[in-house]
This record gives sequence, structure tokens and C-alpha cells, in this order.
Amino acid sequence: MGLGIEVRPGDIAFRANFATREGGTITDRRAGRISSGTEELSEVLNREIDGVEFIFRPPGVEHRGGALVMRGEGLSDALSDSDPHDVGKPPREVVALDKGGRRGRHPS
Repeated sequence: MGLGIEVRPGDIAFRANFATREGGTITDRRAGRISSGTEELSEVLNREIDGVEFIFRPPGVEHRGGALVMRGEGLSDALSDSDPHDVGKPPREVVALDKGGRRGRHPS
């Protein structure tokens, strides 16, 4: 909330970090602790894809990506985590979760 993004009803908000991915595998969960260039990376992430607006703001502290808000019609806030929690693994697929938090179709 301190990054200046207005979160509206229906938006999905995430805390995000930068990571290094090579050949589909996460090789560094902290992106080498980058200390510059996050503003440029953020600009690439601010876009619209398939009617969903992506709003990204970095906090300006190394690999910590800041906040990502997705804004669009019919989005669900019941999504799985994509972080593999280890290097040497690819990001996990993001899928809809049911009301119990299990993988499956989330009722609309």
C-alpha cells in the first residue's frame, strides 16, 4: 500500500521479487541482489495483456520487486503460488484454487 498503487475492488495485488531465470529454471531467487535497473524492469512489466492491466511498482531495494496489481474483469483472487522456493527449479504453474485452497476450478 505504501508504493502508491490504488487498489480497487476486484483487483488482485501481490508482493513480488525479482529472480534470475535461465532456460526455464530459477537460478537465483534474489536476481544477484541487483541494486540498479529495477525502474527499467518495472516499465517493461507495466502493460495490458488480454484485457488485464498489470501495474508494477518497485520499492527500489535490491531484488525486492515491490507490488504488482492486476486489474480486469472476472479475475479471481484464489490463485496458487508460483514460487518454487528453491533454485534449480522452474516457476510453478499458477492455477485457480477452490474455496478450500485446493487446486481446482474456483467457483465464479
